[in-house]
Amino acid sequence: MAALMLFAILLALGLGLMSSQSARMRVARGQVNAVQAKALCEAGWEDVRVKLGKDILFPRLLDGQTFFAYSEDVYARVNGREQIIGSYTVIIDSALSRETREFPNLATDTDISVPQGIYQVTVSGKVGPRTANPEAERTMKYEIVMSDPASTGRFDPGSSFRVIRVEDWGSI
Repeated sequence: MAALMLFAILLALGLGLMSSQSARMRVARGQVNAVQAKALCEAGWEDVRVKLGKDILFPRLLDGQTFFAYSEDVYARVNGREQIIGSYTVIIDSALSRETREFPNLATDTDISVPQGIYQVTVSGKVGPRTANPEAERTMKYEIVMSDPASTGRFDPGSSFRVIRVEDWGSI
């Protein structure tokens, strides 16, 4: 009878330890996913910065269009094969911007219209394949100032794309 009682107590202790370990593992996996979602957000932001740095007219909008959005998948090579890590979605809101001449002096020939004002860039990083619910998601919003050629008298790419505000909406 004593052996049976001792066995029941040890079994209860073992099950308690196993269930607490399972909860710790779920929390640890959630933290890893949250960090990956933030990294995907930052990858999307870096992609926007590179595209703006290469093409001052990015994104090319139609008349009356103020939003531009795109999304890309991110892969990693794991054990010799490509595996999807997640994706990021970028939304660029140019409602607070306008285009102006490259040179404010109307006597100077130019065929370039330079954007100026504020772009609001919202980047969402999602961990996991697109076909399933995301394991983690993070959203960050950046506000950037486009170049103002009127302030310097000429287009200065060095003064373009200054980040004036970042909002981190956290993760899910």
